[in-house]
Amino acid sequence: MSTESAIRYAQDPDNPTLLYTYLDDCDQRAALASTIQAQRIYRHAFELLLDVISDDCVPRHWRALCLDHVYRTLVGLARLAESDRDLQGLLELESQLRVTAEFFLGKAQVCGSLPARGAVASA
Repeated sequence: MSTESAIRYAQDPDNPTLLYTYLDDCDQRAALASTIQAQRIYRHAFELLLDVISDDCVPRHWRALCLDHVYRTLVGLARLAESDRDLQGLLELESQLRVTAEFFLGKAQVCGSLPARGAVASA
């Protein structure tokens, strides 16, 4: 069982350390990679967590945990942003996350979990 698969399908939903370790590993791999590779690492992690958040078959508490920590991927991308195009892409990801999370987890969950619009881009 790969770590990504375990996260995606909540194979151990009562083990948040699995998610924390995965995100720490992403940070470490990104630190050693080129900018383009690091962006790919964070984008892939973002997409993985977005898939979890939008999967009704995954336990709600696991989806909420992923929502609570998906910001780490956005912060990583914000640190790597070198152009207006990168920042625009980041804003699009934030928007995609807001819409997805609100639809699948409800407005109350989203409002308390996400930074203010554009806040990550200025990080």
